[in-house]
Amino acid sequence: MSCFIHFTPLYGSYSEGPICYLLDIDDFTIMLDCGWSEEFDTEDLSVLNSYINKIDLVLLSHSDLAHIGALPYLICKLGLKAPVYSTLPVALMGKLTLEEVLISVLQERAFDLFTFEDILQAFKQINLLKFSQQFDLTEQGAAITITPLAAGHSLGGSIWFIKKEAERIIYAVDWNHARDRHLSSSMLSQIKKPSLLITDSRNFLIANKKRNQRDRDLSGSVIQTLTNGGSVLMPTDVSNRVLELLLFLETLWENQQYEKFSLVFVGYRSRNVLLSAQSMIEWMGSGITKMFDSNQRNPFDFKHVKICTTLKQFEKLPLGPKVICCTLNSLEYGWSRDFFLSFCEKSLNLVLFTSRDVPGSFNRFLIDQSPISSSSHKQIKLKVRQRVELEGSELEQYLLEEKILKQQEENANKAMDFEYAGEYQDVKDEEEAFIKLKEIEEEERVQEKTLISDEVLGTDILTWYKKNQNNNLRRVHFAMFPNISEYMVSDQYGEIINNSEFPTSNLDDDISQIKNKNENTCILTLPLRKDLNRYINDEKKSESNEDGKFNEMGTNQGSGSGKNNNTSSDNNNGGMEIEKKDGIGMFGLFDDRSRTLEQQKINQDPEYVLKSKIQDDLPFDNDKPIKYVEKEIYIELNCEVKYIDIEGRSDGEAIRNILPKIEPRNVIIIHGSKKSTTSFRDFCLRKITPHVYNPKNEQKIDVSTYEKMIQVQFQDDFLQGIKFKKKGEFGISYMDSIVELPQNSNIPTLVHRESDNEEARDPIFLGNMQLPILKKKLLEQSIDSQWVEGSLIFKGVIAIKKKDNEITIEGDISEDNYKIREIIYSQYGII
Repeated sequence: MSCFIHFTPLYGSYSEGPICYLLDIDDFTIMLDCGWSEEFDTEDLSVLNSYINKIDLVLLSHSDLAHIGALPYLICKLGLKAPVYSTLPVALMGKLTLEEVLISVLQERAFDLFTFEDILQAFKQINLLKFSQQFDLTEQGAAITITPLAAGHSLGGSIWFIKKEAERIIYAVDWNHARDRHLSSSMLSQIKKPSLLITDSRNFLIANKKRNQRDRDLSGSVIQTLTNGGSVLMPTDVSNRVLELLLFLETLWENQQYEKFSLVFVGYRSRNVLLSAQSMIEWMGSGITKMFDSNQRNPFDFKHVKICTTLKQFEKLPLGPKVICCTLNSLEYGWSRDFFLSFCEKSLNLVLFTSRDVPGSFNRFLIDQSPISSSSHKQIKLKVRQRVELEGSELEQYLLEEKILKQQEENANKAMDFEYAGEYQDVKDEEEAFIKLKEIEEEERVQEKTLISDEVLGTDILTWYKKNQNNNLRRVHFAMFPNISEYMVSDQYGEIINNSEFPTSNLDDDISQIKNKNENTCILTLPLRKDLNRYINDEKKSESNEDGKFNEMGTNQGSGSGKNNNTSSDNNNGGMEIEKKDGIGMFGLFDDRSRTLEQQKINQDPEYVLKSKIQDDLPFDNDKPIKYVEKEIYIELNCEVKYIDIEGRSDGEAIRNILPKIEPRNVIIIHGSKKSTTSFRDFCLRKITPHVYNPKNEQKIDVSTYEKMIQVQFQDDFLQGIKFKKKGEFGISYMDSIVELPQNSNIPTLVHRESDNEEARDPIFLGNMQLPILKKKLLEQSIDSQWVEGSLIFKGVIAIKKKDNEITIEGDISEDNYKIREIIYSQYGII
């Protein structure tokens, strides 16, 4: 029996950006991924408004922003109620990714689309599955089975196998056929003949080098830059491919003994990412397991990689050339953007990309421009945005406005006292009520000024409370509808309020100060980031550096933490004598033993990160008044820029070799540029199947595989009056009806055809009679027949023949003829 299957790309078709798709199986709607771009534009998600209440299930395949970024917004803002399923690493690393991105965004602009609490709430609701674990969905009678299979590319990354009855659907995006150092290869090649394959075309036109060649290129570029006196900046993602990159660099440092060069991983959640990776060895490939067994040491317990979660920790690193892996890959904001501003002018430095971002990003712009020679002196215009604490006149104005708002709120609360619902039975009318209210307020003011003696507080506080609790005066309430107050004074705007009852000692003066304030207040100098150059290369901390060019381009003397920290060595060291060389531990510059408890919790239960708020200090103070400022700058791009692909995605050659062996009946192509999608479609038409679809965004396509039997539903009164005939275990009947498709359903409904005169029709014989069986049936009725040239002959006058499933009786009309005919009819179901 076939199902009704429809597929709708909400966004992510003919694009390399974030993805989100809908898969309808009969009346059950599955959302496949829910990504968002780093711009967090709500217009990108506007298409979801009309579908959010129809979604029955959400499946997440990878933990990066393009696959999981919109989840907190959908759940906490748009009200998504559907259950969400993923593997543990996808949920855990996805949570850390969103926290990293949110901290980075708040460093540059106001952001209120979701909070840290929203992220925690959203990821608590995820249901976790293991690889190859079949899970049956029973919601709404779906009878659907979902199974995550290893996709490669990212830790816990999944290919989703969806099955209902005879339909087998594969959703495979960003999969990798090859093994990595820490991940196994994809299981896609082990699936045969699915009814539908949904896959991406992003890398169809890409031809990757062999892994050994890429490793040589990467290590050669890094070592050459370091030996020449330059530093290497490697922008990377938060929690996916950074694990493969750090594992490679750790091995390189261990084998080649490059201890004189610092190897650093910088990110607000970098420490938690590595702790989480240590606790999920069982999700990784066999190579990691062998490494763990042979060395008796966790492969992600790095000896050479220094972890920095704050700028202060980075400042304490030894001076000189470094390799810095930092977030985020796009270079639009975050640590990578700040470090790039300090790298770009030095010709000895190298910016090395290991993955491509979406077209239009600063990452993609630099990759498309590479290679850039050191003599090109390219000038690039950039926008620098920064979070800045208010100072001077701006801070005074802010505090004044806060004071006015507080005073107005207090006055409004006091005015509400007149409408307080209490009991006061002695009040005869409203005139007496006003008099009594003034007396109550006066007594309350006296009570507030009364001080309780130390003797009462120390020995007899209970007696004092019982004695004075009867003095708690009750509020007054006035006449309510339908009664009419005769003493209420009002004008055309409503009740007249006596201003003398609401003292505003200096409110008018404060308001006049704001009105007379010059609107063109002084804008603070951009921004808070320091000149990172002095910590990257071996340079002296001179006054010229502190007041130099980078103060205008995106760095100054602040700490980057949103606090007014002193940059002197004493303050940086916290008043302690620090040995820079050996003081760097797993958790950052100096091991904090209190954090060892957190490591133990993560090792014992990896879901600890998923269900709890990580107690990392934010790099800014949320309680201090701030503003966001933006400035355009020009930079000289003198550094070298390279791109070496370690994205961990299958290239065009692998796709062309693997997909024909899978033999899908239908193929849907999504998530790729227009050129790669078109080329992939032509290949599928030639080599795989004629049923290939590449829908546009919001284009709903029907990919149902129709068989001889289809699924329908009946009207409530449809079965009334229908007579069934028993045929084996089944009841069979003939009905005259028409098919209608309801508005809110994908399953057709059978409706009686209204007709006064039923047309004459030939009977329908159900079954397939075999002549040897018929001979036995005749013999049971004492009718002996003989075989003659494949026919049954009775008494030489009646011949029973079968040709093309049709049985014919030849002979004279007689009583025996009718008896044989009745025996034959009894072997069929006739309707």
